[in-house]
Amino acid sequence: METRDLLDRYGDLCRAADRHAGSGWRSEREDGQKRTVTLTPEVLDRFADFEIGGIGFELGNDFFGDRVAMGGVPARRQEPSETQWKAYEQKCWFGAKALLRDAVSRGRADFEACVAALSTDDVVGGVHVGLRVDREREINISLHTVRVADRAIHLGRQLGRIPGTVLEIGGGHGRFVRDVAKLAPGTRIYYVDLVLNLAIAARYLTRVFPGDVHLAWDEAQAIPRDARIVLVPPWRIAEIPVPPDVCCNFLSFQHMERRNLEYYGDSLLNIGCRTIFHRNRIGALRRGEVRIDPTCFGEGWVSTLRNEFSTSEISNRNVPGGPVGRLPIVEEILVHQG
Repeated sequence: METRDLLDRYGDLCRAADRHAGSGWRSEREDGQKRTVTLTPEVLDRFADFEIGGIGFELGNDFFGDRVAMGGVPARRQEPSETQWKAYEQKCWFGAKALLRDAVSRGRADFEACVAALSTDDVVGGVHVGLRVDREREINISLHTVRVADRAIHLGRQLGRIPGTVLEIGGGHGRFVRDVAKLAPGTRIYYVDLVLNLAIAARYLTRVFPGDVHLAWDEAQAIPRDARIVLVPPWRIAEIPVPPDVCCNFLSFQHMERRNLEYYGDSLLNIGCRTIFHRNRIGALRRGEVRIDPTCFGEGWVSTLRNEFSTSEISNRNVPGGPVGRLPIVEEILVHQG
């Protein structure tokens, strides 16, 4: 799909979002901020070269400056100094080698899955570092791929395999969808997110999987049953024609308001999805956020597995130099028992 055509469809998608704004999916802070980002053809074409927050890249990890802002035309990434670049390389290599060592201990299949999930695609820009994984192969990785590579792998480990139909809510620029599609080529994947992310994920995924991505953005057209990857606006989630085996979410539920979580919990039941696999910060930081627990999604949801995955360092954003603390990030499986 040509970038200009994609931008035209994005304009129509924004207008549709406004028509459906009251149905419960819209987060005033998140959607309001993201809608102020100006997508030019250059920005959409090479979005990983620009400092756009909220699409999976993180300030302090994936950028070399402090200029990430939600609004206007995004700034281009700063060029790293030699000191910054060396630190970036070392952080990438350290994280990737730790993942590969763990995968080696689990067998050849896990090792190959880890290599695939770590590898960059180099289709939308971004910063890349070379890493030799064996005598014959060198792959390109980034700090982002190191940070998210284990998500699809963990999904398969926790459920025994990657299921046949996967739904992701809050998918950023589509990296988890890409990893699931690489590791489980036969899996059908639905992706749901806010409109800016839908546009950016469309640019990324249609280049990585040409011919396999359907944009379910036209309400006059039914969502197909046989498409490999379908990008669905949140107000159309009830129209997903095949019950997903699992709904996944990574560091996105933590930013939602309670009504958003209830909307998605009800929507999942309506389409026959009764399992949630998520990894999120437990604890509210900003206005509107809530402490995530099963009741946030409605009655009947219970936790069947809950592990503290890591911790997130936080500070009082309203007080310069305010107190710093830590909140847990948990990996959890929720099942509806109704």
